[in-house]
Amino acid sequence: MKTRNMLGKLVILYFYMYFIGPLIWGGWMIYRLRIISLQEYYHCLLSPVTIIMFFSYFLLNLFWIKRLLNETSTFSSALKVHCFSLLSFETIGTSIFMSLLATNDFSYIALNLSDWRVKAIIGSLSGASLVFLFYILFSAVIFTNIADNDKSAEPYMVRKSLLTLKAFNLAMYILGLILFIGSAAAAFILRYQNVSAAYNSGDAAMFGVTMAFPIFMSALLYLKSVKKIDAFNKPLKDISKSKRLKDKKATILNLNSAVQWFFLFVFFILLLTGKLKAWLFILITGFFTSLLIGRVYCGWCCPVNTMNGFVDRLYKLLRIKKRTIPKFMRHRFFIIICFTLLVGLLIFSLLNGKRLPLFTMITFSGVLVSSIFVSSFWCSHLCPWGAIFKIISKYSLFKWALDPDSCINCGICASSCPSSSIQMSDNTVQSIEFSRCLQCLQCTSKCPQNAINLKMKKRQSSCTPAEVPIHVN
Repeated sequence: MKTRNMLGKLVILYFYMYFIGPLIWGGWMIYRLRIISLQEYYHCLLSPVTIIMFFSYFLLNLFWIKRLLNETSTFSSALKVHCFSLLSFETIGTSIFMSLLATNDFSYIALNLSDWRVKAIIGSLSGASLVFLFYILFSAVIFTNIADNDKSAEPYMVRKSLLTLKAFNLAMYILGLILFIGSAAAAFILRYQNVSAAYNSGDAAMFGVTMAFPIFMSALLYLKSVKKIDAFNKPLKDISKSKRLKDKKATILNLNSAVQWFFLFVFFILLLTGKLKAWLFILITGFFTSLLIGRVYCGWCCPVNTMNGFVDRLYKLLRIKKRTIPKFMRHRFFIIICFTLLVGLLIFSLLNGKRLPLFTMITFSGVLVSSIFVSSFWCSHLCPWGAIFKIISKYSLFKWALDPDSCINCGICASSCPSSSIQMSDNTVQSIEFSRCLQCLQCTSKCPQNAINLKMKKRQSSCTPAEVPIHVN
């Protein structure tokens, strides 16, 4: 009985989406945007191509989801079908609909075809934006009902899928808002031929008021969809906690790896094209970011750190051990000598009117040193950028903090930290040396107790050292 009721709701949803929605969209394009005339709209709407497309979407969606509803563990599959259908209809469907302005071969109403390209582009973007903005709540209502009906699905998977739908709806809303405002502004400017004439026209204020209503309504729909999903997810929040944490941590590590390889790709592209000076912008951005959250550049953008991670995995696979750092290289004077030589080399090159490839030298020096010794030695002691980041990171607004009540002193965070910034003594985690932390999130993503969290820096308290709880140094 529930499956039948669910299918009835889907019939209403898809009927509205594929038959009523285009009529509302047509009224918006004809009477408000004034992109096309009523005759041009009928030219597109009554085309056999449009009719076949709308009925195909309608019937295929119903057939596919009905089949899924009769199977087990259908929720995530049904959600994927719906999202794919929505995205294809709002992009491919609207583009096909508006591109019919280019021909009389597929329509019963002949037109004098002219200036169809601009109309097709703006009309397609406008149609896509309306689908993005106004089907958010429908998706939330339908799929919370499907989730309630699908008793065979695991609660963890249901919650994960609904959170995916929530993120999907947010992306739809933001993109729809951008397309809606952009297409409406383009249509308004096209009507008056230039920006100044459109702005000074008497219709500008009324046009803005008209646009405000759909924006306001779509915002209410989005907030309602979020409330609907959150209300359904609340009872599932504490189910399969360990599995959810594991999935979240894997996502964090995958994101970190993807960003690292992206910036490594950018670095080599700039190097090969001879435009490596542009990397200075990324480096300076990293300096400013470190005031907020520490050495994000080192853990996410630095090409040396990315290549070191690859070298470490390769060494582990080949069972190659790196050498122990000699005592004299750990001494402060050795580090001062290295910096002095670097500064002296730069001054000598400037006096002789030559510019050294600074980024290239530092990058490949870092890879060479880290190929011989542990990676943390270069990042914490020899890297000139790292020295600057260490100083700035001491004043960061947010820092990683250990929760002594949650920490079980398993040592996983310390063993996984590539910069050796987590200090342990007597099998007890003592502190995090934040100035050495690379913000790679290895520790927090692998912590089984979620005991390492980002907190705002607090002022130093007046308690004695014995009374100070475990905290970030």
